[in-house]
Amino acid sequence: MLNRALGGVVALLVVGAGGLMLSAANAEVVPGQTDESIQQSYPLTAGHTYTGAFDNTTYDDVDYLAFHVTQANQTLQFTVANTTQSCADPNDAGCPVYATLMDANDQQLGGDTSDAGTIATDGDTEVIQWQFQAPGTYYLLMESNGDLAPGNPAYSVTFGVPE
Repeated sequence: MLNRALGGVVALLVVGAGGLMLSAANAEVVPGQTDESIQQSYPLTAGHTYTGAFDNTTYDDVDYLAFHVTQANQTLQFTVANTTQSCADPNDAGCPVYATLMDANDQQLGGDTSDAGTIATDGDTEVIQWQFQAPGTYYLLMESNGDLAPGNPAYSVTFGVPE
């Protein structure tokens, strides 16, 4: 499975009646609501953009983002962009952001060697396209190496039906 070490300062872009709104919180999407496990996952909506930046104050902080698959054999596409402005990676790894599709048992879909995950380095945009065999709730696990200055790396995620 991909690395499970990150910290998080996250923000969520939401389009509402009043237009585009930005909600930010230290390590959580909503103050007082954690997203460090499947049980605490933050709900995603197709077509909306979720943005985050890891604060790396704790090495084992992760972000779980929940989404729903409505029918068997539905294919969804996840676009993960590493939006890090300036990468000073001590490991010379490009300030990676890891994204992994997980099931309700906290297991990577298709197993550890599947293509249900990706790594986006600074300035990179990657796509995960996956056909879900059954309807239900699934999760996108966001991680980093956990060894960068607070606010790095930064990322954005969106998902929906492929065009």
